[in-house]
Amino acid sequence: MICTERYYLAALNAVYNLTFNKTQLLIEHFGSVIKAYEANAQELASTHLMTTEKCSRILASRKNEYPYILKEFCENNGVAILTTDDSNYPLQLKNIQNPPSVLYVKGTLPFTDMAVGVVGSRKATSYGLKVASTFAQDLAMAGLTVISGGARGIDTAAHKGALKKEGKTIAVLGCGIDIIYPYENADLFKQISKNGAIITEFPPETEPLAKNFPARNRIISGLSQGILVVEAARKSGAMITAEFALDEGREVYCIPGSIFSPTSVGTHSLIKQGAKLVQRPEDILEDFHLLLQKQTKEIVEMPDLFSGMSEDFEINTKKVLNVLNFNEAKTLEEIVADSRLSLKVISSVLLNLQVNGYVAEQIGKRYIRL
Repeated sequence: MICTERYYLAALNAVYNLTFNKTQLLIEHFGSVIKAYEANAQELASTHLMTTEKCSRILASRKNEYPYILKEFCENNGVAILTTDDSNYPLQLKNIQNPPSVLYVKGTLPFTDMAVGVVGSRKATSYGLKVASTFAQDLAMAGLTVISGGARGIDTAAHKGALKKEGKTIAVLGCGIDIIYPYENADLFKQISKNGAIITEFPPETEPLAKNFPARNRIISGLSQGILVVEAARKSGAMITAEFALDEGREVYCIPGSIFSPTSVGTHSLIKQGAKLVQRPEDILEDFHLLLQKQTKEIVEMPDLFSGMSEDFEINTKKVLNVLNFNEAKTLEEIVADSRLSLKVISSVLLNLQVNGYVAEQIGKRYIRL
């Protein structure tokens, strides 16, 4: 089996774990990536690019057949490996201070640099989830690729929003491309790979460790012309992404939130530092010289919902709809208190409303009108 240099570079990146610049110097020193990967301890130490201790660790874990293992994995799983020498390696990402030497890609990277990163809290409020979904949908419909991290909360809402009208979206993982994290996003990742791409710089079998996510965040920033921060605590991954964006000269956009919400502290701090406060998708699109695409909304007559219902069930359904609102989700306890219906009746009504697309369940068994 012939193994090309890109698999040796991927193996080098996985085992040596050097910055982009050091990786390039290492390859230049040995004359080829294959020779660099196969160098012995004395040869590695002579480069002065790593400590003797690191040389020893590398040689102890290095497998000569690893490039072939990566090749077989990629071919069996429909994964491509991109290097900075490839014409379809994203130009914006290539030009950051420390670009990934390799990218594992499942799907198709859009051939455009017109992209916005949408990031925020994993413990998002219903307000934040709705904002992320709405903005991502409108930005994608206007022609922008939506970049996010595939995590719970804002990331998931952004990806789903972009996909609603078959827009393009990219999920950047902080783990191997064979690791589904979070697990509940397995179906979402399949959709993303059909309408965009799942990408990572981490080799297969890399677990989603905390130390991986700052590196992941620099890729989100590097792929994007601007970063939209929906909700963020003062110390969070979203704030790290925003800092990368500012360092690389990207525009940072922020959604204002409640002064009482801990997930607004970070966004308000960024606004104080000069980030652009945005209230509607057009505030971002005008920077890209794009127009918001008007959606053709399907008009669903309310009588259709009640068709075939018993009189009692229709009355109970209307009571539940009346106590729910479009802006903030309510808990089951709040719905019980406001509607004065039993939990059993409300559970049945909510299930029917969800199936028909009138209500969505949010994190923590909270429900919101659609």
